[in-house]
Amino acid sequence: MNLRRFAASVFVGVLGLASTVPHMEVQAQECTAKENTFGFLVNALPADFGLNTCVANNVGTIALAVASTLFSSCGVLDIYDLVKNEDFKGLISLFKSIAATPADISPLVYKYMAAQNDDSVDNLCDAFSGALGPCGEKVISKLLPAFLKDDVCCADISDLIDLLNIVVPADKSMEFFIVNELIDGFNRFLCSKKGDASCGLDMFSQLTKMYTVENFDFFQHMVLPFMTIGAGEECSGLSGNPYKDTASQASATTINFGCCVHQMRPFIQTIQAAVKYVTSDETWDIVSGMVSFKAPNGGFVDTLTETKSCEFDGDSCDDPKGMADDLEMTRDPGAKNPGKNDLIDTDCKLVDKCSGDKSVCSQVCDRGSVAVPGWLKSTLAYQRNLAFSGPFCYAQIPATHNSAITLADGFGNRDQLFNKNLNPDKWWSYLKTNNQVLSMTDQLDIGIRFLEIDTHFFLNDLRTGHCGSLGSETVAGFFGTLGKTLGNYGTYNWGPELLGCFPSISGIKASEQPLTKDSLDEIKAWLNANPTEFVVVYLDTGADIKRSDKFGAIDTLFTDTFGDLLVPLKALDDLAKGKWAGGSINEFINAGHQVLALANAKTGAAYSLYDMCTAEKDLTVEFIDDLPDAKRLINGIAIYSNTNWIRSWSEQIRYISLAASGTLTRKFPVFLDAESIPKYLRWNLNLIALDNADVAKMAALVWSWADKEPSTTEAGAYVLMDANGRWVASTDAKKGSRACWDSAKLAWSIVAFAKGCPAGTAFTAPTDPYQNYLLHEALKAQKIADTSLVINATLTAVGAPTPVPSVVAVVTDAGGSAPAQADTNSTSQASPFCRTEAVMIWIKWAEMKQNIVMNIEFQDSDKRLDDESGDYPRQAWKKHEFKCLGWVETDDDGDELGTRRECWQRIQAGDAGYCQVMNSTSGQVFRVMQTTSLSLKDDARFTCELAKAFSSFRFHAKGYRHDPPVALSQFNSLGIIMAIYEKILPTINRQLSAVAADRKVWTGTLTSGI
Repeated sequence: MNLRRFAASVFVGVLGLASTVPHMEVQAQECTAKENTFGFLVNALPADFGLNTCVANNVGTIALAVASTLFSSCGVLDIYDLVKNEDFKGLISLFKSIAATPADISPLVYKYMAAQNDDSVDNLCDAFSGALGPCGEKVISKLLPAFLKDDVCCADISDLIDLLNIVVPADKSMEFFIVNELIDGFNRFLCSKKGDASCGLDMFSQLTKMYTVENFDFFQHMVLPFMTIGAGEECSGLSGNPYKDTASQASATTINFGCCVHQMRPFIQTIQAAVKYVTSDETWDIVSGMVSFKAPNGGFVDTLTETKSCEFDGDSCDDPKGMADDLEMTRDPGAKNPGKNDLIDTDCKLVDKCSGDKSVCSQVCDRGSVAVPGWLKSTLAYQRNLAFSGPFCYAQIPATHNSAITLADGFGNRDQLFNKNLNPDKWWSYLKTNNQVLSMTDQLDIGIRFLEIDTHFFLNDLRTGHCGSLGSETVAGFFGTLGKTLGNYGTYNWGPELLGCFPSISGIKASEQPLTKDSLDEIKAWLNANPTEFVVVYLDTGADIKRSDKFGAIDTLFTDTFGDLLVPLKALDDLAKGKWAGGSINEFINAGHQVLALANAKTGAAYSLYDMCTAEKDLTVEFIDDLPDAKRLINGIAIYSNTNWIRSWSEQIRYISLAASGTLTRKFPVFLDAESIPKYLRWNLNLIALDNADVAKMAALVWSWADKEPSTTEAGAYVLMDANGRWVASTDAKKGSRACWDSAKLAWSIVAFAKGCPAGTAFTAPTDPYQNYLLHEALKAQKIADTSLVINATLTAVGAPTPVPSVVAVVTDAGGSAPAQADTNSTSQASPFCRTEAVMIWIKWAEMKQNIVMNIEFQDSDKRLDDESGDYPRQAWKKHEFKCLGWVETDDDGDELGTRRECWQRIQAGDAGYCQVMNSTSGQVFRVMQTTSLSLKDDARFTCELAKAFSSFRFHAKGYRHDPPVALSQFNSLGIIMAIYEKILPTINRQLSAVAADRKVWTGTLTSGI
């Protein structure tokens, strides 16, 4: 450092020590962008994110840092020279131009290279050697902590610095990464000397001589040579000799990088390492995954690693001047745990969910292990039955948002690595890339019935993943240009809408993200175990599905997985034609359908989400405290209407300082939690889609029964609404008034219990949370403080679905005569399986119903308990008369052991007992579906909720006629042939015996040969 610079440094350093710090304190309060001593620096800095203001209010730290460099190569005038360096400004201008028009990256870079000469590159390198390197070493290590602590004038800059934790490993010093890897790395890349010329100028000169501005391709000619030279050819290929391009499998050449490869390698590998730290994937593997190669065995490779031993014909390069001394490379990882995956009131068996390489693990609930309190489970089932029994568009369906982006499947598992070193005092600063913690199985078990699966096409398959381009034109333009280059090697099958899935920034390696098929199979497995349940499955697809024309594959996934369980599109089309005025989910279930498939556009198997109930509407959480106006509108959206299907959710994903949208912000939306959920619940929104669904949030969805209610279900019990708007059961509470509902006016009237309801109203009970809200408001308006308002509610769910058995064709006419529709003109040899000619009858049992196999030893035990000689009911259950009382445990001889279970609780292999049911009209009690401990296979299970369908099956079968009839024209109709599974022979034998006795037809003997 010359004398002039030394004197200036001494003066400014002393001045800074004497006066700058107190001055900074005043300015920190005012956060001004003006500063006298370092005004040249402040004025040159952009105002974006308050950078100039931040620096202006921390000049004291800069002054102290510069004062500590009095006898080093960094001084105030070095900083001044950096600010005034025109060639450094030119480099910055290039970066800005690329960000503004990324599609022009190739001509922009070419023109920049063509404009450089010895003087311009040397002057640019002076900026690194004279200021950025030596001053960065001294100043950055002091400036970073100061910026991070200044939450007044450096709030945005502090939060941007936090974002560096995404690319800086937890055990690596951030100062080392910035100074020694980025600044020194770029300095070495550009300014190292190869003979008399710098490596940068040598590269610029060769490229502009080899190509023109019209045919120069930035990615093809400057980036891909470091990923297309295969094993054994690295040294020769990077010396300008022909090599086999690993991606095209054709001969190629590049410029002679020579010894500059050794100078460029550290910086390039720093970038590659950062990419891998964020995504878990190598850069060359990511780029390979974006292309379907024309050449067999085509692909990108790691070229640089094997160049360390290259001699390049004796060439040697020298490091540039101004390289910083190595700062402390490592840091002790912190221990911040934001706790954003904590589950409330949720008990389960914890297991480790690890990355594929077992390097990082998270504790999650073992799939299917969440324990739901019995009262909560039965209450949610009660509410579901009310919702599913009413008009479809008024059904409130418990939902989750991005249901499959769950920690249980590995999403967000690696977030803990990035959270460690974040400031624990910054509650808003954390990484969370998973929407859910529980598996979809557990989400269904706790009561969710609407599942959203983000589906995208990458790595040559439909996968579940969370993607998006963040709405950035720069990102879209950059990858669009890259795509044109990669298109030279084959079909470019990637788009910026896949950013986040591939490459993954979801805390999981891209290839470890589940196949969408596996996600759907998980739902199907749950439905197999819960054959009377109904689930809405929404595949949220991105632009990649349209771009890659995969809607047909979406349909195949739906139909192959769920088959006849899918609600037919015609049923929804018919509802739409009727302006969505009718229909119910229970009607779908009773017709044998358990899955409503939705997508972002109507396909061959899925209905459009956005066309549901005329139009799907998003009611965002910013209106959660608003009340509906006189027209029942909130933000212009009509609640409680069959012309809207209203959905609300609140995104809880966070990228440290960035919202899920990519915006730098400390503001958060209202999260849907136990406190806020009831505010939207009361309006009967169709879908309140939860993030981080747990038992506590499900409890917040309860609007009907009070805790532990109904406390009695004995004869004579009735239901009342308490002062909190919740329901209680009693046999002796005062009956002060009754609730009367006017469905036309959507209004309640409360009258003395001794009086009847006014004309035009009905003595009933709320069937949804909006009706319950209105009744509670009416109760408060009348200042009824005690629990004396009687509502006409049932103590248990009634009208529960009774699925029609999946019979495809059934029985013959009495006396063996052929059905009128059957063709009996043709004859043929008799069937080898039967002594007579017959109509072929197929009873197609779904997998779930195969599991419900009762033991033939108890074929006479399905009878009334109060009359041992009584026959089983001689007709199917009528509406409202069936009531399930529960399951009773027995030994294998049928003697009761005293243990009981609720109707919804599972019966599985090893359980012996029977389901107890009652005809609520006659009072008769029956035992049905009796099993021994050996009746069920290991994977079989059922619940007593199936008893209605099970015991009514023979009556449905007896009267069933298939249209058109299924007949074999070569046979006369004299009997029945059935194709069935062997394991249900006992059950079918009993059912056919009943049919035969009633219809007087011969059924023969059922054997496994049939």
